[in-house]
Order: sequence, then C-alpha cells, then structure tokens
Amino acid sequence: MRARTRTKWAVAIVLGVGVGFLFTAPVAGQVPPPESTTVTSDGRTLAITSAGRQGAEGAFGNEAAPPPPAPPPTETIGPLGLASAESILGPDNRSKVSDTTNKPARMVVLITLSGNQWCSGFLIATNTVVTSGHCVYNRSTRRFYDAAAMRVYPGYDSTRATPAPYGVCGARLLVTTNAFISAGSDEYDYGALKLTCAVGQTTGWFGWWYQTAGLNGTQSRNHGYAGDRPLAQWRTTDQIRVSEARRLYYANDTYGGTSGSPIFTKRGSSASQCTGWCVMAVHGYGIYGTVYPNNSLNHGVRVTKEVSDAFFAWRAL
Repeated sequence: MRARTRTKWAVAIVLGVGVGFLFTAPVAGQVPPPESTTVTSDGRTLAITSAGRQGAEGAFGNEAAPPPPAPPPTETIGPLGLASAESILGPDNRSKVSDTTNKPARMVVLITLSGNQWCSGFLIATNTVVTSGHCVYNRSTRRFYDAAAMRVYPGYDSTRATPAPYGVCGARLLVTTNAFISAGSDEYDYGALKLTCAVGQTTGWFGWWYQTAGLNGTQSRNHGYAGDRPLAQWRTTDQIRVSEARRLYYANDTYGGTSGSPIFTKRGSSASQCTGWCVMAVHGYGIYGTVYPNNSLNHGVRVTKEVSDAFFAWRAL
C-alpha cells in the first residue's frame, strides 16, 4: 500500500462529496431518530422491518437480455451541477475503468439531474439503485429532488463509441430514511432510486453484508463518476483504515460526483452472507474538521443491520 502524504490535502473544509451537500454535525447529546421508517418522494412513510438476514448475494446478470433503449445520439450530459470539495489524499491513485461492460463496473451507475452530472450509485436489484441520501433529498429545502428529472446510466463511459452500453433508465420513486431527513447526520446519509426499467436483469447487481466486528485491513474498492475527470468511471483501491459503528474510513481517492458510489470488496466462495462483489459502505464524504479520522480520511455510511434491512425493504418497493 502506498505511503500517504499528509501535507498535500487539497481542501480542509469539505462538503458532501457529490453535490456540495453541507454536512450537519450531530448536536452533543442528541440521539438521532432510529432508521425504522422510510420516507418516499410520493409522500409515504413506510415501516422498515427486520429481514432476519445478515446480507444478500449479488446477481451475475443476463448479458443476453435486451437492455433499455439507448439514449439518442445527440443527447449530452452537462458538467457537475454544483462545486464540491476535492478529496485526493496525497498522490492521486484513480485509474479509468477500461471496459464498463465487465463486472463490477456495469453495476455502478452515473446519476444525472436535469441533464447534468449529479451523483454515483450502484444496483442492488433489477430496478433499485442505492446512493447517498443527499443525492435524493435536499435538506435545505426539505424536499426530495425531482425524480422525473433524474436519469440513471449503468456503466456509462463518454470515451466509448457507445457511451451508454445499457441504455438509460428513469426514476419513478426516491427514498431515504426518516433518520437522515430528521437528523442530517452523515451516519444516516443513504437513499435509493426505484427505476422505470429492470436493467439489473442484464447487468446484475451487488450483494452486501454486515458484521459488528471491525473491518480494518479489508481491501476497499471504489468505482464512481468523478466531476474533475472525463465523464467515465474511475476506480481506486485501498483498505479500511478506521471502523466505527456507523462509518467506515479509507484512503480511496474521490472527487465531487462520487457520492453514492459503493465501497466494496471481493469475498471468497466460503464467505458467509455474501460472496463475490459485496458492499461494505455507501461513500459520501471527504475530509472535514480538525479531528482524526474525519480530517484525514474519506468515509461513508457503513452497512449495518439497519442499513441492510432498509436495502431489503427498498428492493421490495
């Protein structure tokens, strides 16, 4: 693992790494509400029940299945809509994914809003994309973003002759937890889009698992759509450096636009709960503040029992 240079931090004050979302620190002594309910963009509040499972296997996908219609050749995607902070930790270790039709790249998606680059996400079912809560809900306006203005492009790569190898899907519903809406803490910052298509039948999707034991030393992989590079998928590899109950920290380099991307690893065939490409966290934040590890490492929402239960509930919507 390469050495990290602590003198080359690009920014010391960080917004949520994706769309310039300002992190709301929890008030001392304040206990955020439990993740027992889902709030939807069509005005419903739904209970999240225990799935009674510690994870889920992913799916390989059926490459012979027809993808959704490809976007018109004249369709263009604008630049990242809002500026956000850089989170390159020392030398930049990002590399371009050469073929986004391979796994796991084809299960990672570009999310646009009103025609502009917005966030990243990843498939967990045929029609369900997980992303950051701040990518679907605006806590400043206390409203969900417009689902009708969102588009999802699995495996998008603007440098290819066919940039959208799996076409484009719309969003019919946005969801997040009541805990994120109420508290705004980065410990609860995750959500999802329900799609107008079943593209996961073709691409496959990620599995996930949770454990209470620490994950330090576990290889951490990340694929996402960074706003400072050509509009293609970029990947990094590091390891989990700090494990908290609700957050995982790593030195994977990220940039605005990668909010909602997966932090995942490849688990062997003998692993319990999830084998193959399995998600550990939903990336959302770069460095901020003056206290370690927030001032030194990027991080995301850890997959816990509550997060896992929400994923199962959202797949069923």
